[in-house]
Amino acid sequence: MIKFFRHTRQRLIKKNRFSKYLLYAIGEIILVVIGILIALQINNWNENRKTSNSEITYLNALKTEFDQNQKKLQAVTKSNEENLKYARALSSLMGSEPTATSVREIRRLVLGVINAEVQYRPNNGVINEIINSGKLEIFKDDSLRFMISSWEGFLTEVKFQEQEEVNVSRQN
Repeated sequence: MIKFFRHTRQRLIKKNRFSKYLLYAIGEIILVVIGILIALQINNWNENRKTSNSEITYLNALKTEFDQNQKKLQAVTKSNEENLKYARALSSLMGSEPTATSVREIRRLVLGVINAEVQYRPNNGVINEIINSGKLEIFKDDSLRFMISSWEGFLTEVKFQEQEEVNVSRQN
């Protein structure tokens, strides 16, 4: 193909047909530009495909991480409900009337209340990786990007509330 173009160009120059050579040269330039545009479009499609695959991978990883965090939260909630049950049982024993409760039972209730102070500590590996690597822009959904970027602040707020509740329960 390249030989054909080269021979055509040389033949037109030899025959001194400048106008036809100019027309041929413009056609060749247009073909090169079209080839470059096609290559750029293919490259853009490939980059968009890679970005989309990366987004799907991160979304799956986020789902897995949040599923694990939800299981942790359920376990923490269950432990805290047990603590509350022990605290209420112990509180019911603290009345003005003496009860015939054994020392062993009181010890079990007290240990149940103070031994198992549970706090929620979620995994943040995938979110930290997304934010630290600058991959936040691969997500098409603006609200999802906002939620991912504000997750750390939300956790800080929850930890503060949790600490306040711990302080209040210790005082009581």
